[in-house]
Amino acid sequence: MDRQAGPGPAVRRALLAAALFLGSVALSSSAALATEYSAQRLIAPYFAVEAGNPIGLTTLVAIRNDGTETVSVLVTVRGGSPEGLITSFADSLVPNQVLTFNLRDVVPPSAAGPDGLVHGWVVVQSPTPALLSGDFFLVTPDQGFATGFELLPRPRTVAGGPHVS
Repeated sequence: MDRQAGPGPAVRRALLAAALFLGSVALSSSAALATEYSAQRLIAPYFAVEAGNPIGLTTLVAIRNDGTETVSVLVTVRGGSPEGLITSFADSLVPNQVLTFNLRDVVPPSAAGPDGLVHGWVVVQSPTPALLSGDFFLVTPDQGFATGFELLPRPRTVAGGPHVS
């Protein structure tokens, strides 16, 4: 029996549902809630991506600009050690815009360990004062499972932890 290349219809529906849910959650926060939980620097303390498996474990990230001005953001993906830069990219967000991305599309497969997983953390920061907030979701489309958390506001150094730049 021949198998289709890539994810099947059920997996595509699950990914679409997760992306729509991510977008609706990202857009549903009120201005008061956004101000209370927004920051210039955010961190997703953990992510995982199953490299080389288009329907395996991945992490989805959403970043919101809760301010009234366009802001630049730098997204830095790290793993393995405080110096373990995996990749980084910059973007800009107009007021109330949500930037979403799948870390499977961002991290190179060469960053995977012997278990086939890429692990680490994500730092989002703006070089100028900004009201940023966001969420991240660990998703296993092949098992129909997802769990999500808010991106955490972070100071430049974490007490008892590494310098997160």
